[in-house]
Amino acid sequence: MNVPDIVKEAASATPDPDRALRNLERLLRESPEFIEAHGRRLGTIASLFAHSQFLSDYCISNPSRLSQALSSLHLPAQKEDILGKAARVHESFRDVDNPSLYKQQAMKLLRDIKKSCLLVITMRDLSGITDLQECMAELSALSEAIIEYALEMSETLMRRKFGLLRDNAFSVIGMGKLGGGELNYSSDIDII
Repeated sequence: MNVPDIVKEAASATPDPDRALRNLERLLRESPEFIEAHGRRLGTIASLFAHSQFLSDYCISNPSRLSQALSSLHLPAQKEDILGKAARVHESFRDVDNPSLYKQQAMKLLRDIKKSCLLVITMRDLSGITDLQECMAELSALSEAIIEYALEMSETLMRRKFGLLRDNAFSVIGMGKLGGGELNYSSDIDII
């Protein structure tokens, strides 16, 4: 069987075969070696591509992120791990003095964290590795980590502009589904 037939077969087994096929063909055009390297996971990739155009576009533009996600499907998203990865990237621009450049790099980091972690969480969910409760807990952990890191970077910008905060006291409280650790893919976060 040749690659186009394998791609069509994988797409046909998804809830939206047309979307899955279009996205798989885009991936094949952009990174022909990818499908050959990850052929055994083609069903998982096709399922993702059928369910989320946002993540499909991300994967096609960043096939290395898709490779990383496929290799880490066995690892649940945990807040401490997400914060650790963010801290390592943050080190590369922590000392940038230009507030505009610092903010630009900080926002890019937050977007990258969201997309890469959401990709793994979604693939774990679609693959049946997690159940509903675990998936909601992982989505909640991702949101908590992003909020925590956004707060840390905001404090850095405020401290540089205004000096130390009085008593260095600032809190963010998660309400609703975030507070209960029950976020789903379309949940808004309610914070105080």
